[in-house]
Amino acid sequence: MHVEARTHVQADPDIVFALYADLERWHTWYPDTAAASIDGPFADGTRGRLRPTRGREVPMELEQVVPGRSFTAVSRLPGFTMRFLHLLRAAPEGTEVLHRVEFSGWLPPV
Repeated sequence: MHVEARTHVQADPDIVFALYADLERWHTWYPDTAAASIDGPFADGTRGRLRPTRGREVPMELEQVVPGRSFTAVSRLPGFTMRFLHLLRAAPEGTEVLHRVEFSGWLPPV
């Protein structure tokens, strides 16, 4: 199961990626996030925490970090895994942005 959204922003992909890398400010532009943090650099394998506006804080780990292009934040919980893919593509006059959330495991269908 997944949910996906696309949009276009009038900014260079590197500028958008810099916003992704600043987790302390995610709550200012990501409406479903109350707080986020990581324990290290914005790179593959770095772990952190994400607190949604509704629900409990969850652990996360960064995967497939490609500066200026993409990253995935993965939260593994009992019964399911959530993968948050963020993909940037240079486009005329800005950047095409794709956010995709994938749910796997036995709990999502329930």
